[in-house]
Amino acid sequence: MPGSPQGRMWASISFSLGAAIVLGAAIVLALALTWARDYLETHWSLTILSPLGLGAWLSLALVFLLVVLLYFLKLRRQIVPVSSTLLWRKSIEDLRVNALFQWLRRNLLLFLQLLFLLALGYALAGLTTHREAQGRRFVFILDNSASMLASNEKPNRFEAARRRLHEAIGTLDRSDQAQILSFCDEARIVQSWTTQAELLHRAVDRIEPTHRPTRVGALMDLLAGMAQSAAGQQDQSGPPRDLLAVVFTDRNYPLPSSVPAGVRVAWEVVGSSSANVALVGASLRRSQESKRRLELVARVVHYGEQELPGAVAVLMESFRGGARVDRQIKTIHLLGRGTPSAGSRSPPGGTVPDPVVTFETDDPGSGWIRLQLLDARRGDRWQDDLAEDNVVWLGLAPVRRGRVLWIGDANDILQALLEAFQHDGRIRVEHIPTQGFEDSPSYRQAVQSEAWDIVIFDRVAPSTLEQMPQANTIFIGAAPPFHPGLWAKAPVVKDLVVREFLQSHPFFRHIETLQGLAIGEARALPKDLLPQRASALVETQEHPVIWAFGRNRFTDLVLTFPLVVPIAGQARPIWNTNWPRQPVGTLPLFFDNVLTQLGRYREVEQTTRTGVVRELDPDEPVETMTIRRLEPEPSAPQQLSRPPGFAWLFGPIDRIGLYEATWGNATHYYFGAALLDPEESDIAPYPDARTTGQEQEQRLLWRQRREWWPWVAVLALAILVLEWVVYVRRISV
Repeated sequence: MPGSPQGRMWASISFSLGAAIVLGAAIVLALALTWARDYLETHWSLTILSPLGLGAWLSLALVFLLVVLLYFLKLRRQIVPVSSTLLWRKSIEDLRVNALFQWLRRNLLLFLQLLFLLALGYALAGLTTHREAQGRRFVFILDNSASMLASNEKPNRFEAARRRLHEAIGTLDRSDQAQILSFCDEARIVQSWTTQAELLHRAVDRIEPTHRPTRVGALMDLLAGMAQSAAGQQDQSGPPRDLLAVVFTDRNYPLPSSVPAGVRVAWEVVGSSSANVALVGASLRRSQESKRRLELVARVVHYGEQELPGAVAVLMESFRGGARVDRQIKTIHLLGRGTPSAGSRSPPGGTVPDPVVTFETDDPGSGWIRLQLLDARRGDRWQDDLAEDNVVWLGLAPVRRGRVLWIGDANDILQALLEAFQHDGRIRVEHIPTQGFEDSPSYRQAVQSEAWDIVIFDRVAPSTLEQMPQANTIFIGAAPPFHPGLWAKAPVVKDLVVREFLQSHPFFRHIETLQGLAIGEARALPKDLLPQRASALVETQEHPVIWAFGRNRFTDLVLTFPLVVPIAGQARPIWNTNWPRQPVGTLPLFFDNVLTQLGRYREVEQTTRTGVVRELDPDEPVETMTIRRLEPEPSAPQQLSRPPGFAWLFGPIDRIGLYEATWGNATHYYFGAALLDPEESDIAPYPDARTTGQEQEQRLLWRQRREWWPWVAVLALAILVLEWVVYVRRISV
């Protein structure tokens, strides 16, 4: 009975139990959101991922208190005399509103509403548990190479991988440490070790895609160094912990044969398509028939399986001053890729019947050429999964002739060689007599600036190292003043015969033998007085006779023997070597190689691959240079400078395109940057010997989380429905 002592006892117990449950759940939620948060993560693997701020939680607590207070408000009754006892029963029941049993029986809605608010709070707290231990060290790596721009994932593989990386960061708890790396043909640290997820997310957003190729070896080298550093910093009292490296990539490259010690690697692969046609080669040369004509050779490959007969065309356009001066189109027949072998990819299909596509056009002078793949049927751009390898730019510049300053007296051998190369358009020569050469304006200019590419010292040398020119040098029968009196201290050796030479050196390109080369007299340079950067290029039976020395960024080539020697009583000197005749043709070929290399002779421009540093060779002294990209999207000008004595370097180049360099009197110099990498254009994931089980093990390197808040949200919804049912039944009575 409600009014019996036993009923009141059970009512008290029920009320106390309900109040304890509600109050305890509220206290636990408050502690979980504040002081106990770290304890729960460390000891219970429970993470609170609440998206709400302090203000929102205070508002929810205020609602909780208001609900309780509204139910405890007592009725304020006005005493009014009435002449009937009809309402006495109802009044007596109203007086029992605050009686314990009556309060519990009549106000079940209060408990349901409070439980709903608590369940809503737990759901908003984002309760998440992790199934593995805390305190791990992760290295999250995002591939930003060119193949990651393939569009088979929307909008591309790079953005898809970035999204998955953000999700992986969300699985970490506050005890985990992580770094963020990016890699293409080089690997770099974007964010150092931190436990703050916000810093990791920001670092991922800072990574930009590039048009550079992939070199997984660079990544392994960086991971090896990081593992060694981490091993030295770990607590020696506990077991060593491996770095857990998670690579978000399309993996269009073979996996490394080995992983650095102390590193476990997981490969999170995005993308699978191989539908790609690519320009993987483009070279320019002058026609053998006419120096005013250019021959362009392009190589196109197909990475899809289906043959493409007449579906693709190659468009060649040449430009001068921004205006197009030539346009040619050639339709090509592409084969499908071959049959793959075990553990490797099948070779791509090429063009038939010719393996290359050839164009011939007039040289427009200073300008550029653009090669582009077209859809032969529609006439517009070819559409495939990777657009970055469908276009190539080649700069066109006037022939760069080497600037040569010759210092010396009569020498018929050297004069004949220089006149022949000058007549052929390879060099420009200025001659200064030996007497008083250091005071001549041309030589002072050579010392003060890079006005010359090569300075030839024929049986003469500067007095000091400070008087050495800012240029490559060729010393014939003399040597640079590396040490006071170096040449005078060198003993004279006679009747020498060449025994061997460094055939792999660029100076001896296409030279098969020097057998039979004889020298009348030479000097034996003391090796203890030579600089460290010294290479002996030609050896005789006694001493080296041709040396190459490094000086800053310049090369000093030294022939320790003169080509000619004066004879008393004769007007003209005589030959000191038979090299002009024996071996036949090798002396002009040697000087041709030397003048080409040291004089930076350039007949045509070649496209630079992305990821490579481009060296620029102005044909005049330059203090500053401006670089900007013209196509496909113009870029802001970039000012380039360099310390004295260093080369003009631009890069590594991250983006494909046509670039323009300007210097001096508004000289316009064009060069192209393109992918031109057959491996990078093959965008299908590389097959390997991993089993499915091994792949699954790699994917589970980091902790997998279990989110409980959706279930709590369902519970809150169920309590709300129950509260509605109780309320409907109450008002229907």
